[in-house]
Amino acid sequence: MLLNQTQIALNELIVNLREAADHFTDAASQLDDPQLQALFTELRDEHNAAADIISETVRRTGALPRAQYADREEVHQIITHVKAAMSDDSRQVFLEDRIDHEQQIKHAIAEALAMKLPADTEQYLNSLLLQEDAILSRLEEELDNRVVS
Repeated sequence: MLLNQTQIALNELIVNLREAADHFTDAASQLDDPQLQALFTELRDEHNAAADIISETVRRTGALPRAQYADREEVHQIITHVKAAMSDDSRQVFLEDRIDHEQQIKHAIAEALAMKLPADTEQYLNSLLLQEDAILSRLEEELDNRVVS
């Protein structure tokens, strides 16, 4: 079955959210900062919940949610681990990486919002966009706190 542009945009958002959740899990396991581990775990759960909701929307269109790109995700994590190992502050590396990915999610949300969506999906994506702004603020605040310390 060929996917329409809306299904493609929603699937791309799902993939981004699932990958971000996996990266949060990975980053939390690499750090020894309990506060940052707790934040990453909380954000992982929020991303998985959002991906579940959007997956249901895709299913209602008659399509199936797309799986993540396992190879791309693994390569990205390896690169991040290498950067962290070579850095004086691995927390900064993981925070910057998470900020970059959150910006990708915001872009994917904007792409999906540009499509013709059911009103409830559009409303949810608008609230998700606000949530992403809050997440980015929290991550940037953590990064600023790390740089100042």
